[in-house]
Amino acid sequence: MKTTTEINEANAILRTYSGAHAKIFMFSPSLGRMALRLALSKTEEVIYLVGIACKQISGEFSFDNADFQISTGPEVGMTTIFDSHGKFKLLTSGGFLVAQGLEQEFGRSFDDFIADNDRIE
Repeated sequence: MKTTTEINEANAILRTYSGAHAKIFMFSPSLGRMALRLALSKTEEVIYLVGIACKQISGEFSFDNADFQISTGPEVGMTTIFDSHGKFKLLTSGGFLVAQGLEQEFGRSFDDFIADNDRIE
């Protein structure tokens, strides 16, 4: 499994998943975290895009032809995770994590979701 919190590296990974099926996979109100799952039919690996300290969400829960990008702003200390087609937008104040790997490498709750979970404090 590969993980990153670096915006340029994350956007490079996300570009390789342009056209993927996207869906909200998990949400923790107490932690303020949301995980989006991106999958392409041509590969066994998936991407999980985790928003940390989520503040605002708009858009669809599940859709095809996703084209995600991450940017800073609109305010200082905020991160925007968005689909370039306007189907989804998430604002966070704690940043993000992108994890790429095989489905079986991920857990099913935020307690065991990513083996290197000390990266998402």
